[in-house]
Amino acid sequence: MSGFFEDRELFQQHAAQDPPLPRVVQLELTADCNLRCVFCPLQSEPRERAPYERRIELNDLQTVLRPLLAHAYEVELTGFGEAFCHPDLLAVLRYFKSLGLTVNATSNGMLWRQELLEPIVAEGLIDLMCVSVDAGAAETYARLRAGGDFNRVKENLALLSNLRSKHERVAPVLHLSFISLVDNLPELPDVVRLAKRVGAACVVVQGLFENDHTRGRGAANSPDEAAVFAAAADIAAREHIALEFWYQRQGVLAEGEVVRKVQVTSPSATDRAAIKDCRYPWERVFVKSNLDVQACATLWEKLVLGNLRRQSIEEIWQGEAYRELRRRLAGTNPPVECHTCPTKPWRCAKSIEEMADRVVFGDRSTGQLGQGFYDVESMTDGRRFRWTAGRGTFFVRNSHRPFLDLEFYPHPRMPGGAITLRVNEETADMLRPDQVNTSPLRFVLPHFSEPVLQVDFEFDRPFTPLEIGDGPSRRTLGVMMVQAALTGNIDDLSDQIRVGRNCDRHVGRGFFPIEQTTSKPMRWTGDRASFAIAHGRGNYMEIELWTIGKLAEQRVSILVGGVERNSVVLPDRAGRTLVRAALGDRKPWHVVTLCCETSWAPGGDDTRRLGVLFAGARVVRGPDVPWWRRRK
Repeated sequence: MSGFFEDRELFQQHAAQDPPLPRVVQLELTADCNLRCVFCPLQSEPRERAPYERRIELNDLQTVLRPLLAHAYEVELTGFGEAFCHPDLLAVLRYFKSLGLTVNATSNGMLWRQELLEPIVAEGLIDLMCVSVDAGAAETYARLRAGGDFNRVKENLALLSNLRSKHERVAPVLHLSFISLVDNLPELPDVVRLAKRVGAACVVVQGLFENDHTRGRGAANSPDEAAVFAAAADIAAREHIALEFWYQRQGVLAEGEVVRKVQVTSPSATDRAAIKDCRYPWERVFVKSNLDVQACATLWEKLVLGNLRRQSIEEIWQGEAYRELRRRLAGTNPPVECHTCPTKPWRCAKSIEEMADRVVFGDRSTGQLGQGFYDVESMTDGRRFRWTAGRGTFFVRNSHRPFLDLEFYPHPRMPGGAITLRVNEETADMLRPDQVNTSPLRFVLPHFSEPVLQVDFEFDRPFTPLEIGDGPSRRTLGVMMVQAALTGNIDDLSDQIRVGRNCDRHVGRGFFPIEQTTSKPMRWTGDRASFAIAHGRGNYMEIELWTIGKLAEQRVSILVGGVERNSVVLPDRAGRTLVRAALGDRKPWHVVTLCCETSWAPGGDDTRRLGVLFAGARVVRGPDVPWWRRRK
């Protein structure tokens, strides 16, 4: 066993758990292509395909592929063939849309015709179209994309723009793709200008995947790369075009308003064990024209994990080959096939001492995320976050602090149901989306001796944008996660809590701000509120609760460490009630939760749901010993 966190049993067990069926399906609809691009692997590594293996037929999609597509939210039409070579493309696209799928496609744009583009635009059959251009001049294009005609591509791009205007459609959103080579690097600014003319929203600049056939043709080592990229960014800023830099050897530009993604994939200059930062085996599959299932398209004909003509997607996705791939890719011993992949970055493995007790979800590579997160996105104010799926898991170093401050935001139309916070498989708290009225929320954590905490955020009712009327996507969502951090200090915790004195150092989620009543300062709870209290010199705890006579026979349960220790029915008159509960085994601190069976609404402008007034708590020696004698 290595000393790195990623190789330890906790992380390996989580990584090897079967994830939900793939959320994204990358399909190679056909192995046929009308061009012979100089950088395509087909030029140096011919593939053998029988005629019936060169195309995924509509019937294949409706039968053997349907269980896979039914669970996905997005299909990407890409691979090593040209999707517009498929003779039944319109029928295929209509079938995808009948399943509610988001459809993204990559094309060289040469085979577009009005009779194809018109229904694609009018019916909204493709959501995003990425056109591989790779040149700003006709001569360069003809040299790199043998068989292509740059002028025809530009005419087809203009046709798409006109059809979108005619039908008043945004979709398909248009991106242009540019593989940066020694041959074409100076023409990148021209491609950005072309993007403006044809209504493209983004230019994606990709590094070259070099093999023996293309070695030395990439522009990564060109002394002009930084200057050309900077010039392209200046033009993009003026023309309001986004830039994304994929598979780059070096980060010559920083992310910002124009440059929205910079993916540096070169390994760091260190002898340290490294992790291949790839999420594909947990999130997506690549299905080839012969229905082979691969981990990704980058590996050409390697790492074939099954075939959908012979196995179901469940048998493949939950099979031992995929599980072994996940275990190895999560740790410091990735499969040899993944070593040469230039499309995903390497990151240094971490010892537990090097892990942080916090996570910033907007960082592209935190090294502490488990399953259940989508890629980084940005809010309108520029803050970055990640959506969770039905469950999101992350890991933090245990710095033995009593609280977890978690900044997250549910969608305003997120359906009800419970949000459950679990830490090392223990339930720490539960709440509803409508109870997230401030952020960050402070959750009280049980005391754990383990060096790493596994934090799971689970949702009874995850949703899709389609379900809540916020777009057509079937992507399963939970909440937007911004950051999480262990906070508080054991030394600040006392075995006596008084609202208005030291209460803020002890309370977590579920308490409203202090209110000055006629007798003393107190805090209203919601239907569930938690606080931390030190064990002190006793084995019992006394809690001071007050009522104002709003609810008859209100029941309040007292949970210590998630276990109910007492329950009391409060009087329907105003006054004080003292409740005692056993603390259990000695710990540095205990998590105490007040659960109110019913709550009430003040009404008017006050939209709160109120439980009971909390004045304080203290540790006592026994269930019946008066607190003022507890130290004798």
